[in-house]
Amino acid sequence: MDDAEQSHLVEPGTNMQCTKPMAHAVIRQSKKRDRSGENFKKRWRTLAKTLSELHHDYDAEFHLSMSRKQRNYICESRKGFLPLQASDIDTCYPRAIYITVAKREETNKS
Repeated sequence: MDDAEQSHLVEPGTNMQCTKPMAHAVIRQSKKRDRSGENFKKRWRTLAKTLSELHHDYDAEFHLSMSRKQRNYICESRKGFLPLQASDIDTCYPRAIYITVAKREETNKS
């Protein structure tokens, strides 16, 4: 082989030479298993821990309920603590701070 033919056999950035051109291998990636359930439970535990710290540090009362795939998750600052009814939220004083996901996303954009 002359130098022109050997130049394609030299790996760039190395002194190694290939004895023959390498064929591209088809690599099949195995389908990753769905970890969304595990990830959700981990985030749920982290959220519950954070709420617990808020309760202990600032004496805050809370009731958080969440639903995922027909399963309900409830976290309370104390057993039996129930939040205000929807009709009572507008009449309580001081006014409740009510945040929805859409409102939070608008706040993060600005």
